[in-house]
Amino acid sequence: MVKLKSFSYKDFESKIKDKDVLDLLVDGPVVGVLESTTQLSSLSSKEIYVPPALRNWVRHCVLITKYGEDVGSGLPYWYCRESRGQKHADKGYIKVLKQKNLNDKSAFLEIWSPKEVFVESVMKRGQ
Repeated sequence: MVKLKSFSYKDFESKIKDKDVLDLLVDGPVVGVLESTTQLSSLSSKEIYVPPALRNWVRHCVLITKYGEDVGSGLPYWYCRESRGQKHADKGYIKVLKQKNLNDKSAFLEIWSPKEVFVESVMKRGQ
């Protein structure tokens, strides 16, 4: 079964919570869509990506494979397979900030899995 959530440009604010990601991850990897920034492009293996509050409408897909907690900072993160290749970040994997409260808004703007689809469109078609 596929579920679709769509929001118009005027209403655009991610409705996805980290609980949604965690629920889908139980069945296997989940595709996540992030806000793409220069920070995302230049992450090191030790950094955790924190998406910006302001949206520039440029998107980047990753494959969410698991989650963990940074030993030094105690910050929770999603461990994601990157599409930029093995030379990027941690041998092709990045860490994305995971909320401590799973009911808080997720860093992911869209999440996709064979089980469910959550989509947020930034503009209504034809406008």
